[in-house]
Amino acid sequence: MLYASGVACGYGGRPVVEGFEARLGRGELLFLLGPIGSGKTTLLRCLGGLYRPLRGTVLVEGKPIHRLTPRERARLVAYVPQHPPRSCLRVYEAVLLGRYPYRGALGPDSRGHVVVERVLEMLGLGGLAGRRLCELSGGQLQKAMLARALAQEPRLLLLDEPASSLDPRSRLEVMRLLRRVAGEEGVAAVIACHSLDLAARFADRVVMLSGGRPVASGPVGEAFTPENIERTYGLRVEILWRRGRPVVVPLD
Repeated sequence: MLYASGVACGYGGRPVVEGFEARLGRGELLFLLGPIGSGKTTLLRCLGGLYRPLRGTVLVEGKPIHRLTPRERARLVAYVPQHPPRSCLRVYEAVLLGRYPYRGALGPDSRGHVVVERVLEMLGLGGLAGRRLCELSGGQLQKAMLARALAQEPRLLLLDEPASSLDPRSRLEVMRLLRRVAGEEGVAAVIACHSLDLAARFADRVVMLSGGRPVASGPVGEAFTPENIERTYGLRVEILWRRGRPVVVPLD
């Protein structure tokens, strides 16, 4: 689904991230971890084709993402920013915007409303279809933005801190939803995240970044070691195991 090799990306010819590698299949979640300023958002935008890599290759379903037209990219990749706009559009209208890549000369494509209604039902938003985005709670807004992304029918989802501003219950709800949707829809997802706890619980694979360079990558059970976390965050931790997943306990 996603293949990235030797990727370097940045601004004005100056790299912010170097040496990024990834392979991601259908239904898998890859978490990008690292402190603030480590390049996670820049890397997400590069993977989505918003920035051209300075070096390396990014393929989505075997297609070089940066050689596609904006409409072609939008049919493969959907990007959800960290701070979605709180416009006064109604939820249904906002999600319908996700069908823009399929829009014809006479308006939305013939499947547009069918797809939107299916996505709203899948995410439990049917009862909020007539509400305005500016009236939603943080968790509801995140779900609405995820619904708009899914309405694009992408093969790859890119999400920047999708749970950062949510309370603990809403964070778990959104991540469980992502986990379920990825599996049911066969969509791969790359998630920039600060939470080691969420990554330990939901990730299939992780890439840890520090200073713009990968410190560790691989299955979460292999990458989550005290040494890798200390190299990434400068934080001493102990790793415990519960139900087959690592639990990170800070020692400092």
